Amino acid sequence: MEARIESSESEQNDEAFRDDDSTDNASYFLRKDKSSKWYRDIPNKNNLLKQLPVPGVIGPAKLSKSPVDCWKYLFTGDILDIIVKYTNQYINIIKNKYGRERDTKLTDDIEIKAFIGILYLAGAYRAMDLVEELKEIKLSYVGTVKKNKRELPPEFVTTKSREVYSSSFGLNRGTTLVSYVPKKNKIVILVSSFHHDKSLDSETGEKKKPSIITFYNSAKGRVDNVDKMCATFSVARNIKRWPMNIFFTMLNVAGINSQIIYLGNDLNPIKRRLFLKQLSHKLTLDGLQRQSEKTIRCTFNQN
Repeated sequence: MEARIESSESEQNDEAFRDDDSTDNASYFLRKDKSSKWYRDIPNKNNLLKQLPVPGVIGPAKLSKSPVDCWKYLFTGDILDIIVKYTNQYINIIKNKYGRERDTKLTDDIEIKAFIGILYLAGAYRAMDLVEELKEIKLSYVGTVKKNKRELPPEFVTTKSREVYSSSFGLNRGTTLVSYVPKKNKIVILVSSFHHDKSLDSETGEKKKPSIITFYNSAKGRVDNVDKMCATFSVARNIKRWPMNIFFTMLNVAGINSQIIYLGNDLNPIKRRLFLKQLSHKLTLDGLQRQSEKTIRCTFNQN
């Protein structure tokens, strides 16, 4: 997005403030090094900008008609090539630490775009959206929900007037929401499409934990054990990750500005979450197709 005017504002302002030797010294401030002046008033008002800038998309980006097309003007092929180049350099450096060749295969732009698409998708999904989409493919979900989510009723996020070990339940179309107070001024919120009642786990005694929470804790323990086993013999080392922070910031800004281009081209209004989902789908599509072709070839060769 840029401002389109016949001559730039900076050019016209430079003209307006052009030095005039006849100007009274009392009409300006002089820098310490005497290299330029700061005027007390506008010397030549006739040269000031009279037309307000008109915001809009300019250049080739104006022809963009889809989220991914808009995104490509911000996260260009050159940027992707640089990421691929230096990622492969790093892979070549560490590949001797791995026993299997398949663990250190070089990457390419298709794989990098798929990775970026997954990052966008992870950022766009909300817990409730994920629950509903998983239900459509006959999968259940049990997980925590952050207190700042707007899907939550106000009564579920406050500890005011709530007793320790008390629970509040909400049920909606096969999904159960629970808010539990494990101790004073603390709340734990979970959502489940696997549980469909307000049952409490009798084995938790006076703590009266909802069955959803004990089920979640039992499954989470298995995941934690796997993480510990991986970490015990991990080849990873503690390194400074500031390049990744820069990378994530670039992605966030590109995601925002690509939607601005999309809306600036007078395309159909679209919510940010849906825009990022569509962008993610297009970025991962080539990678999914390639993986599908590999799977088909392997199946064919085995037969």
